[in-house]
Amino acid sequence: MNKLFCSFLSFLILCTGCTPTYKFYPLSSERCDQINERADGQTGRMTIMGYEEELAVEDIRVDPDSTNWTDSNNQSQMNASTDVIQDITIKDRRKGRAIGLTLGGLSIVSGAAILIGSKSDEPKDHIEEMGQDLVQAWGILCLGIGIGTAVGLSMIGIDHEYILNDPDEWVEFQAIEDLLDDDREEEALSALNEIINSSEDDQKRAIALFFKIKYNLDNPTAEYDKLKAEFPDNIYTSLAESLLFEEE
Repeated sequence: MNKLFCSFLSFLILCTGCTPTYKFYPLSSERCDQINERADGQTGRMTIMGYEEELAVEDIRVDPDSTNWTDSNNQSQMNASTDVIQDITIKDRRKGRAIGLTLGGLSIVSGAAILIGSKSDEPKDHIEEMGQDLVQAWGILCLGIGIGTAVGLSMIGIDHEYILNDPDEWVEFQAIEDLLDDDREEEALSALNEIINSSEDDQKRAIALFFKIKYNLDNPTAEYDKLKAEFPDNIYTSLAESLLFEEE
């Protein structure tokens, strides 16, 4: 009985505690459709390259070139180039409800069976009564786990994490962050200025300006003005605003 219960409990924890992770790069239209199907009507979290704080999102729509979503905090409509999105985690309450009801139902049935099987009108000695009490306790615990699982997973949902881009694609910015972590600020600033002044990739130039704001290099307010003037609709302009004006 103990081994059976422990095996069941381990299976329950495994099913409810893990977050499936999918490496979806290179990102195709078919993979975008899979993400959008799961995201329909659900909420989630998003990580943008170079910005550590996760964004609370909903109404997510992913395409190979661009991604649109609603900011859960202020309900503003947002978009970004998909190639700067590191990952999206979708909280699927529909799947959570299905798994919760299935596992909860199994727990309840198991608990009820244990309780029914422990009932007997035959007289028992003290040791047998203690054993019966223990079996009944297992049954009640199974019932509790079943109800808790069914209700909890229906409300909480199951997280599904989608990694959209290979982190190595942004290795030059990771190298700049490493320089800053090592207090080599002048070298990092030089590398960022080189990207801003020489790169033909607008996205990289926007990220470089954002990094100068994020790490308070040179004059962050002036760098923000440049970023806003040149890339008014870029996601990094919005992120820079949140960094500079969040206390106001």
